[in-house]
Amino acid sequence: MDFLPDGAGDRPARRSALRGRSFGGSDNSDRNANIAIGAVGVLLFWPALFALDLSDAERVEIDALHRRNMHLASLARDCSSTAGRGSITTARAVRSGAFDGKWTGEGGNDGCGSPWAMEISVTGGEAKGLLWRGKAEYNFQGTINREGKLEKALAGKTPASNGVVGPRFITVNAAFGEEAAGGDYSMAAGSAGTCTVAVNLNRHQA
Repeated sequence: MDFLPDGAGDRPARRSALRGRSFGGSDNSDRNANIAIGAVGVLLFWPALFALDLSDAERVEIDALHRRNMHLASLARDCSSTAGRGSITTARAVRSGAFDGKWTGEGGNDGCGSPWAMEISVTGGEAKGLLWRGKAEYNFQGTINREGKLEKALAGKTPASNGVVGPRFITVNAAFGEEAAGGDYSMAAGSAGTCTVAVNLNRHQA
């Protein structure tokens, strides 16, 4: 009869147990890695979530969470603000053409010595305009901001108005509502300092 050294008969069982612990340790390591990546993904960088070893159900849940977060971020960017006449305007409304169309207005003596007329064409939040003061013509352009305002657009004389008496540059401001816009233009007025003229514009659909 062969005799085995003490404990030799237990060696296969010990090796099986060690392998089991090794595999279990690998599972724990993977799980810990997933937890660490998940924490980074949530707190710092959401694409890191896709590095996780997930089941189909878990991945669907992660995708849904990502879409929800993107939607909330979009709402935050496009947070509404109240403009004139109680209308609600947003950056998204500006981009989608909420103010598209032609806006016009005119008046007699503007208080600075000349009759005036103004026309602003808006397309997708981009504004291009003309201002006439007496015989002088000015053009300008700018971008409407998230509050529905065109601010400090610099109007310069057109080539056709070179030689016509009048300021070289005029600053134009406008705040757009649903059907009407209010604003002003201002210019240097010699010893009087600055002359500012209030304007009202009506909307005509493009």
